[in-house]
Amino acid sequence: MYSMANHRAVEVDTVLEAMSVALKELVGRDRALLSLQAHELALVHRFGVYLESRLGPEITRLGLSVDLDYDRHGDLPKLLPPRPDREGQGRFRPDLIVHSRQDDTCNLLVVEWKKNADELTLQCLEERVRSLLGPNCYSYQIGVLIRAWAKDQGIAVSDRGRIPASVLERYLAAAKRR
Repeated sequence: MYSMANHRAVEVDTVLEAMSVALKELVGRDRALLSLQAHELALVHRFGVYLESRLGPEITRLGLSVDLDYDRHGDLPKLLPPRPDREGQGRFRPDLIVHSRQDDTCNLLVVEWKKNADELTLQCLEERVRSLLGPNCYSYQIGVLIRAWAKDQGIAVSDRGRIPASVLERYLAAAKRR
């Protein structure tokens, strides 16, 4: 988690607590998505639903929106320098953002969520999330990269393939203990 201190519209702790609860709700209420090994966007969508319900009063007060794969900067495409692990002109779509549409007066949260990614991709995404914070054209207050739990636990899983049921069971057991 990375954060920018100046001009906070919502306290960082409030957002982090809402994210924690949203992740727990995702694990508790959407086990089918996890056991089916659904695409990461299905997981991000449900996470966004739970996050929006937790941040509802703040989102309403500030006139913010929760969007997935939002690729606009005002009326223009979102652009950053191209990633070395991908070809292209630098257009990007963060997995989830909490923001003010069509302006950058209150870009609260940017989330990149990678279910299966190699280390180079994760490093590039971490740099990208950091580049969205602070005094730049996007000025997000908080940036988060949600990595694959298994890799963070030192469990070997394929970068391209399915997560074994035994790993999923360990993940669900760990989530219940929190």
